[in-house]
Amino acid sequence: MGKNHSAQVISRSFLDAVEQFNRYDKKARTFGTDHELFLAEIHLIDFIG
Repeated sequence: MGKNHSAQVISRSFLDAVEQFNRYDKKARTFGTDHELFLAEIHLIDFIG
């Protein structure tokens, strides 16, 4: 259980975090309107100003 095991634990934790982020990212947000906005759309609006 040396460095190899630690690397596997870190890798698994990272992949779990990425998976959780992707699940959260796919959820639409309405911001009080009837139109659902996804994170990419929110980012674009924020970028444009």
